Amino acid sequence: MPLQVRLLGPPGLERNGTSVRLEGRKTWALLAFLILASGPTTRRELVDRLWSEADDPFGAMRWALSQVRKAIAPDLEIDETPSGLTLRGAFAVDAIDLLDGRWDETTAADLVRGELLEGAEFDDAPEFARPMSDSGRNRLIARSTSLSSAIAASIASSANLSSR
Repeated sequence: MPLQVRLLGPPGLERNGTSVRLEGRKTWALLAFLILASGPTTRRELVDRLWSEADDPFGAMRWALSQVRKAIAPDLEIDETPSGLTLRGAFAVDAIDLLDGRWDETTAADLVRGELLEGAEFDDAPEFARPMSDSGRNRLIARSTSLSSAIAASIASSANLSSR
């Protein structure tokens, strides 16, 4: 079973039924950004989005990358090419499953757990918060709403069948 990544609601990692530790809102933001990015992401882009106000922004990013690498290995690797950083390996992500419509009645309720990186505030990283709150969160909210409606319809249908 691939590494399970939960970005909706309180974030979490799970490998073979066991929770994997990854702490810190910016380490989670880094992982979420790499997962949800449409292509390679440069170190400069990550620093500008997440650590622009840090005393040593590249040092802070290197530390966060090392923490993410420890948590996701051996399932995933962060590859670095001249065009940027990307993830490689086997993993499943609730937010991607939701956006891509990969759910059914048995998995639907587990996907609707909350907002993207729920509880994490990024006031000190406005360049990260803005894209996550605008298009990304709006798409996830729309999908969550339609999924909730589908779950409700399924429950109502089941209730109608059992009352006959």
